[in-house]
Amino acid sequence: MANEKTGEYAILHKQICDNFERCPSMLACEESGRKYGHPTAIYINEEGKIDINKDNCIGCANCMEKCGLFRIVSSLYKELEFLKEFDDDPRNKLNFTVERFGCDLINKQEYSINDISLVDEYIRSTQNDEVNILEFVDENLVMCPFQAIEVNYIKNQFACIGEYRKYVIGSSEIDTFKRVRKLFGIDRFPAILLIYKGKVLGKPIDTEFRVVSEDQRVQVQILLHTMILERLLKGGIINEVH
Repeated sequence: MANEKTGEYAILHKQICDNFERCPSMLACEESGRKYGHPTAIYINEEGKIDINKDNCIGCANCMEKCGLFRIVSSLYKELEFLKEFDDDPRNKLNFTVERFGCDLINKQEYSINDISLVDEYIRSTQNDEVNILEFVDENLVMCPFQAIEVNYIKNQFACIGEYRKYVIGSSEIDTFKRVRKLFGIDRFPAILLIYKGKVLGKPIDTEFRVVSEDQRVQVQILLHTMILERLLKGGIINEVH
């Protein structure tokens, strides 16, 4: 049963949804329910998958504003039309799912730094001719992977970019938050540092981007490209733009 007034309800592209436990659309649905006094429609089912209770859905479209994998439909015919579109989508979870600013092709054991005392050591150890990326993430602010920027995009844009690593700061690591802010001048998380020959290039880059559509993804990638390019030019890593 859909919304009795509009007949609209939400459906989800389940084939590539990564079932993020803090799904922004689910949180928006819960907030809408609290505000307007209706049951939550989006939930995590017994299999640990994001699902939709159509009986509870009011067709408000808040979920679609948060995530491009949702659609609002007004009839079974329209639902079947979108389901066919989902089935025909060549992407799958393996080549689509990304971590915050990461990608499925990165081995977690190889790119994570789990001890803050190792960060300084890591920065000093980068003495090759490549520019490495180190990202700091607050685990409380991790976004849905669908909204992330793929690190492969950066690597494809800049031949000088080598390794990518990240440090996820736990919610209880207050001292780590303070240390990172003091050492690197990071005011907001997530943020990335560009590292070259043991030094940080310029100021941290704030990467708190929310991607909710492919058009916006392009805009965000252009912005990110510009900020990285600026630091590479200023650091003398590249001398001209081709």
